[in-house]
Formats: sequence, structure tokens, C-alpha cells
Amino acid sequence: MNLVPPEFVEPCRPELLSVQQSGEGMWPWQDLARLDEVALKARGLELPLAELWTPGAGGLAQAVIGLRGCTGAFVSDQGLLITNHHCALGAIQKLSRPDQNLLENGFVARSRSAELPAPGVAIWVFNSQRDVTEEIFRDLPAGAADLDTALYLRKREKEIVTECEKTPSVRCSISRENDGLRFHLMVSTEITDVRLVFAPPESLGSFGGEVDNWRWPRHSLDFALLRAWVGPDGKPAPHDANNIPFTPPRHLTVSTTGPAVGDFIMVAGTPYRTSRYRTAQEVREAHEWFYPHRETLFSRWISVLEKANEQFPEARIPNATALRRLSNGLINARGMIEGIQKNRVIARRLSEEETLRTWIRSTHHPVPETALDELNAFLDGVPNKELDFLLSQMQNGVSAFSAAYLLVKWAHERGLPDPQRTPGWQERDRAGLLSRLNAADLSYHAASDRMVLSMFLDEFDRLAPEQRPAFHVPPVTDEDRKKREDQLDLMFRTTTVMSPAAREPLFSATSEMLAQSPDPMIQFVLAWFPQLQDLEKRQLVTEGALLRLRRPWMQATVAFRGRLFYPDANTSPRVSFATVTGYSPEDGTWNVPFSTLRGMLAKHRSRPPFSLPSAFLEAAQQENQVPWMDPLLEDVPINFLSNADTTGGNSGSPVLDGKGRLIGLNFDRVYENIAGDFGYNPLRSRNIMIDIRAILWTLDRFAQAFDLLTEMGVRRAEK
Repeated sequence: MNLVPPEFVEPCRPELLSVQQSGEGMWPWQDLARLDEVALKARGLELPLAELWTPGAGGLAQAVIGLRGCTGAFVSDQGLLITNHHCALGAIQKLSRPDQNLLENGFVARSRSAELPAPGVAIWVFNSQRDVTEEIFRDLPAGAADLDTALYLRKREKEIVTECEKTPSVRCSISRENDGLRFHLMVSTEITDVRLVFAPPESLGSFGGEVDNWRWPRHSLDFALLRAWVGPDGKPAPHDANNIPFTPPRHLTVSTTGPAVGDFIMVAGTPYRTSRYRTAQEVREAHEWFYPHRETLFSRWISVLEKANEQFPEARIPNATALRRLSNGLINARGMIEGIQKNRVIARRLSEEETLRTWIRSTHHPVPETALDELNAFLDGVPNKELDFLLSQMQNGVSAFSAAYLLVKWAHERGLPDPQRTPGWQERDRAGLLSRLNAADLSYHAASDRMVLSMFLDEFDRLAPEQRPAFHVPPVTDEDRKKREDQLDLMFRTTTVMSPAAREPLFSATSEMLAQSPDPMIQFVLAWFPQLQDLEKRQLVTEGALLRLRRPWMQATVAFRGRLFYPDANTSPRVSFATVTGYSPEDGTWNVPFSTLRGMLAKHRSRPPFSLPSAFLEAAQQENQVPWMDPLLEDVPINFLSNADTTGGNSGSPVLDGKGRLIGLNFDRVYENIAGDFGYNPLRSRNIMIDIRAILWTLDRFAQAFDLLTEMGVRRAEK
């Protein structure tokens, strides 16, 4: 494998200085020392970068925690943490039922004993990280096939993780940057006893619904409070009445003054994935194939679930989270298609590639300029795109299918020695897999699930014959169609995979036992299982090929950009430095960076998604809103904008001022910035945050959760 020596890195290039002067960059915590601290202090940073994070010592950033797909932050020394309402939505939905609808009514725990276990929620408290790239590549056989390379590196990852987890009470993982440019060992404390403390009604937490989603101005009170609990010894433990609140290593000081236009801010979180260094060819494929396919599928999927909600009113609560996720993904796909074109991403990427080729030639860089051609040639030949897209969506999108697949896959993996198993399917993962199964039960509606599976089978019918699995025969006649629908009816009527009691022995069954199972969903998944295994193998081959082909090109990119290179987001902890500012979405229009309570009331209507609870309206009509009112706005600020560099996974990220105090919570981006995943645009890259004063006003005036304010160190009279 062609490795470029780490010392072959050119110093900072003047033409790239705008990166650090704008909000661009999701900077890994371990790389903060590379930044120009003097320049950041000139912009408004008041604490040393080393106080945010110092490798081996930690820092204020340890108050930031990871959730599945989101971020959060501790706001007290008693394990109280804040995140977005939409990050807790799955748990809120699972805790809801018609006679106790937490989605509709919200929730506040007036005592610790009243806090509700949040199904399926776990958090990760970051302890440390270190570069293990050299260890990962050690003794990699020269000239290994792509599949063998991927398997070898996964083996090394598992060995390092196993050694790391010999330390009690830690959870370890390997974080890859840009398909293998760098590997970092992440050491965390995983806490699974997480309880719901406060959630506003969905009418507030998602005010404006899909009408306002990704849009500005926004007026959403998108926040929730959770608490982390541990065993009496202070170590992570399953939920138990004897558990005690977790004492975090750090927690944030809550500001009551909030931000102003032009203020310096920081957004700390775990951004999921960006594509800043994808080739022009990959961007073109995303624009012309992937996002159009996602748009089509998600549109049909949403229609199916909406139809299910009409036919079965009881389906509305269990389907709520899926509909929110799909609607969000649909708008995202449309924004990507529009934004990639509007921002001329493909043309810009082609220009960047030619500039890098020229630089490689002129500097005699050890990476050959043909590296990009070889990478593109491989990407051109990737097979089965349509099939793989549908397989991955069906595997995760049909609850009963997903549960049966988990049982079949778990039995298959248990037939292998633990070190040889697929990551995520080792003995260390047993409790998490079982928790995932049990949590899925709480959002399951059989009739809806059956309709979604029928839709997926229709999608497979549309594939070209050479793409379709051989055993999948599309119906030709009405009788064929009726036969398939009858089989689906029988399968969902008789399967036991969504019944905890009946499923328990299946979780312990061997592959041979499952092969003899009378459960029709198990048999259905067994028929598809070879296809899913082939999908995994194709993904491994691609993984190995990208390590071989993309890594050299990325090493040249790092050398070209110098110390202002930042890797793509990959769910590892990052921080973005930014400024509170508005933007111009179109010619002749300027969006100011704050929305207010007054504007929220102006949107109020009698029907969702703009219907406000009567108690909220009463609180909003109080004359004295001090101390939560902004003196310049003469109103309570609700949401605000900045030019921070964010993406999915930054939901719930704490927004800090220059002193490191909590002044807000990130929850969205503007529509014009959806395609920012492919490239930061200083004119359009804007993220949307809830102002800390809106959060405190809600807890104070609407929920009257005075004990929570006290725990957060907030004095109501502070100005």
C-alpha cells in the first residue's frame, strides 16, 4: 500500500486562510492545537484552546456527549443533560400511549423518582482518543486483495478494541477518517440507564412541522432534558431502582444572557458524515442517481404510512418517529439535488482536482497524479447499486423484517469464534442487540409494517431482471398479486418475532434451529439472507478498494492544504468556530439571524403544525418577560442563525460563547445549506439553533420547572 510519510506536509498555504476566518471546518478535538489561537481570540474566543480539549487530559469538551445520531451536553453535576426534542422523539413516542400521550402533552418529572426510563437510549461520555493508524496498518500483507485488506484491517480494529476494553467500564471503538486516512481509538463510558426528565409537547418541540423544516425563520422549541443514571458504585449499570445520578467529569455553565448579532460562538458535537473530499464523479452520481432514488422511495414510503394512519388511527403514535425521519430525509434529498446544482459543486470539484493534479506534478509529490483516475475507474465499475440500495433500506425499514434479520444474523455470527465475527455482532454487543429488539417492539404497528414490506417488494419488482434476486419473481397476473398479498397477511398474522416472550428462545437459537423454525418471517428472512450476506461482502470489497485508491489521493490533499486541512465528519467529536449572522437566500432578500416569541405567536393557528397549547399562549401574554427578554429585540428570542459548519449528528450540539458557556442548542440547517455536506459556502452555510433564553423561558414560564432551573445553576432574577 502506498503510504506518504507524515512529515511530507506543506506549511499553511495563504490562499486557504479563509477557511479559518469563516465558519468552515469541523475540527477534531485532538487537532485543535494546530489552529491559530491568536486569530480565534481576535474573533472572540476568551478561553485557551487547551481548556476546550487537551489530549490525555480532557477538558470542557467532556461535557459534550454522544447519542445515537445526535449530540447532547451535561448541564449539571447530577447527570442532567440537554439535547433536541427530535433526538429524544423515539423514546417519547415509545413511552406514549393513547391514555398517556407524551408526544401530544409533553412531560416534566417533578421529582427524580418520576423520571421515566427512555427506551433504547444510550449515551457515550468521551474519555480519551489516540491515533492508532500505524498500529492498524502494521504487518498488512503487501499486494493483498481488496477483500483481504478490509478483513485484515477489521481484524486489527477488533484486536485493539478488545485490548482497550480490558479496562473496566469503558466502551472502545475505532473512528476512521476519509475511508482510512487516519484511525483513532475512541475511549468512552457508555451509559444505558437514561431517563426522560422534560419534553415539551410536540406542538412546541416541532412547531411548524415539515412546513418549516429546514426553513428560516424558524420558531421551534426543539429541546429535551434527560438524566444519566449509574449503579451505586458510580459505574454504568442497567436500569435499576437503586441506581444513582451520574456525576460527569465536566458540565456546562448555563448563560442567561444569550448571543447577539456578530457574536463569536462554538458548536461542539458529533457530526455524522460529510462528503467534502468526494470526487467530482462521486458528486455527480449522488446528484443524478442516489438522491433522486432516495426522493422517489421516501415519497412512496411516506404515502404508505400516511395511508396506514388514515386506515388505522391507532397507528399514528407508533408511526410518528418513522414519518418524521422519512419526511426529513425527503426534504434533505430535494435540497441536495437543488443545492449541488445551485452551488456548482461538480464544476468546483473538477477545478479543485485539476489544481491538485498540477500541484502534484510541480512538487514531484510521491502520490502519482493517476491516483484519481484509478479511483474513478473503480467507482465506475461498482455493481448492483439499485439492488444494494433497496436491500439496505428494507433491512432497516421494516420492523418485523429487521427483527427477524437480527435473530438470523446473530445466530449466524455466534457460530463463529468471537474474534472472527463482524463488528457489531460480538459478545460485547449482546446487550445492545437485545435492547434494540425490545425497543423496536414499542414502535411496532403490524398493519403498517406489512404495507411497507409490500411496497418494498413492489420496488424489487421494478428492478431490471439481472438485478433482481433469482428467487424474487414479480407477479404477472392479478391472481399472482393476490397470492403474494395473502402470503404477507399470513406472515404478519402468525409471526412471533415482535413478541418478546415468544422471541426470547429465538435469540438463543442456532442457525440450524432457525432453519427449522415454523415462523414465516424467519423463513422469509432466511430466503433473503444470502443476498444480504453478498451485500456485506460487496461493501467489504469496496472498503478495501477505497483504502487502496482514495487514501493516496487524500494524502496528497492533506499535503496540499497543509495545517488547515480538516477531515470529513465521521461521528467523532468536533468543534466549529462561527459568528452569529444572517444571510441572503436569494437576490434582494436578507434574513435577520433572530426569531422571536412575537413571531411565534403570529404563526399560531387552530390546527397543527402551527397550533400552540393554551398554557403556552397564557405564558406568552404575560407582560413581564424579564430576564428572558433581549433588550434590543424587546422580546424573548426563540431561534438564531450562525455560519457554523454543521451536518446531521450535530442535532443537540451545545452552542457555546467565547467563555465556553451554554447559549443555545443546534437543531437544523437552512434549506440552502443542505448541500453544504459537499462543500461549505460562506454565503449560504447557516445553521439554526434554539436560544438559551427560549429554553429557560419555557422551563420557567410554561413548565414552571423551577427545580430544574435551580439544578442548572440558573437564578431567575439574573440579568
